[in-house]
Amino acid sequence: MKSSLLRNFFLLFLLSIPCFSSADAQDDEVAAWAQTVLLNTLSLEYGSYEADIEANRINYTQNARDALRGFLGNYLSVIEENQLSLHPQALGNAQIVNEGYFSGIHFWRINQAIAIPELNIQIFFSIVVIKVNGNPPYLVQSVSMVKQPYP
Repeated sequence: MKSSLLRNFFLLFLLSIPCFSSADAQDDEVAAWAQTVLLNTLSLEYGSYEADIEANRINYTQNARDALRGFLGNYLSVIEENQLSLHPQALGNAQIVNEGYFSGIHFWRINQAIAIPELNIQIFFSIVVIKVNGNPPYLVQSVSMVKQPYP
C-alpha cells in the first residue's frame, strides 16, 4: 500500500513537470516580448516618428495606444525641434508581477523601467498584456506610466 502511494505520488510529480516548465517558458516569452515592444515603441527618429509609432500600433489595443500617445505627446515636439533620435535603454529585465485569467483571457501585469537618455527621463511602465490568437501573439491592453528625471 505504502509503495503504491509513493509510486503514484512520484508519477504525479513527473507528469506535472512539463506543465510548470511550459508556464515558466511562456512567462519568459511574454516578458521578453513586452520589453522588446516597449523599447521598439520608444525608439523614435526625427522625421519618421509618426511612421515609427504607426509601425508599433499593432502591439497595442486602442486604449493602450491612446494612453501612450497622451503621455508621449509633449515629447514629440521636443524630438522634432531638436531633431532627436531616441535610443531607449531597459533598466533591468521586465518583471511579471501578476498573471492569471479573466473571462477566459490569459493576462500578465508586467513592470519595466526604461531610460531615454536623449530626453533625460526614465519611465516606469506597468502594462497589462493579454494573450490573443494572431500575430502578434500578445497585445498590450493597458499602460500606466510614471516619469522621473534620468541622471
